[in-house]
Amino acid sequence: MVFEDAPPGVEAARAAGARVVALNTTHPVAELGDCEIAISDFSNLRVRSASDALVLTLA
Repeated sequence: MVFEDAPPGVEAARAAGARVVALNTTHPVAELGDCEIAISDFSNLRVRSASDALVLTLA
């Protein structure tokens, strides 16, 4: 999982086979390209451990 705020970073993450959470802080979502989800900041993001995985949720 990659957190990215620039189109080249999103593209590189996808090329590497990563899932992408785009941050629309410096570019509009439409410019960020192929991502799983776009968020405006980390304030509502929660991460918890569940067995052999990390679970991300938006509060």
